[in-house]
Amino acid sequence: MSDRPAPLRITVPSLLLDGATAGDSFLHAHRELVIHADVVQIRHHYRLPGAHLRIFARRIEADGATLDLSGEPPSAHFVVDQVEPALAGTPAAPDGRAGSAGGRGGDGGRLWLFAGEIAGTLAVIAKGADGGNGQRGGDGVKPATPPAARDGKFTAHEPPSGEFGAKVVRAKGARWYWEQAYGETGANARPGGNAGAAGAGGDGGDGGQVCIRHLAPLAQAPATAVQGGAAGLAGVDAQPGPAGEPGQGGRHRLFQYHWVMWWGSRWEKYADDSDSNVRDIVAKFGIPARAQSGAPSTPGAPAAPPAPARPGVPGAVDVRMATAAELAAECDTRYLELLCDSAAADAARGQDERALARYQWVEALTRDSTDEASARLLARARAGINALTQAA
Repeated sequence: MSDRPAPLRITVPSLLLDGATAGDSFLHAHRELVIHADVVQIRHHYRLPGAHLRIFARRIEADGATLDLSGEPPSAHFVVDQVEPALAGTPAAPDGRAGSAGGRGGDGGRLWLFAGEIAGTLAVIAKGADGGNGQRGGDGVKPATPPAARDGKFTAHEPPSGEFGAKVVRAKGARWYWEQAYGETGANARPGGNAGAAGAGGDGGDGGQVCIRHLAPLAQAPATAVQGGAAGLAGVDAQPGPAGEPGQGGRHRLFQYHWVMWWGSRWEKYADDSDSNVRDIVAKFGIPARAQSGAPSTPGAPAAPPAPARPGVPGAVDVRMATAAELAAECDTRYLELLCDSAAADAARGQDERALARYQWVEALTRDSTDEASARLLARARAGINALTQAA
């Protein structure tokens, strides 16, 4: 079974589709409409986006009106170069986020129009909507610099050892020596944030279908437009982030032991201390204040471009004259009975011209039918025609 809802069916003597009013806005809630009427008037620019519309009428009146079934524009549509701060990376998570894709344009609708005559000029538009433009991706950013590494720390002396290694700087016997506990090597720099991928453009909607069958010759053929929608544009490329900074190495720690007979000194200080003894040792032996920083990194990478969107496929138009028998295959008994009832009411009110036109329309649609219901309606229509012509 199809998941499509059942079409809205309207069978009335006359119907006005006026684009300048919202009086029939309930029609816009339906995507499939089947209308049977004696006369359908179309005024101004009447729009039913993407609808499947079937109209059967004795007479269509459209003085310069437009029936527009073009597809709905996409809900997702972006300014391709607009920067969205929320998509940008952060120092903690430097990669930019991908932009959203543009939406697909709505397909043009479908019109089946069956009429005895079309009076005036009518334009029918069933174009596919343009695809939505994609969103610009988020920029990558420079990542956060790692914190400084841990400082050196002695775990033993004579011989020296440290959490990250140690050495003797210089020794003058067992009572005078300097030692160094290495600081931890700094953390490597993090790569720059990658650019977020641009959102792809949305595909254009396909053009619709227009099928018109008319019994009387046309004074002017309806103008039609069933082009497919243009493909949406992809978002503009985002920018990758610069490489991060490496982490600083930990501070080296120094130890001095100096003892001569009953006098001596013993201390531990960092290599960047302002103490004059420390400064002398650092200068004399070329000891840096800190361990080596981490390794450098690279900038972020640009994003690969999205696949291009597809334009919509053009629709089709088929307009030609039809026989009464071909038109009769598109209407039902309920519609014909309504026309006979309306004609009888017209005759009772003295509206003989319209009554005669309605009877004649029923007679044309049923004269070649062989089923019982059509034969009964044919007899009724001919009786009405005879009564009106005799009275005239």
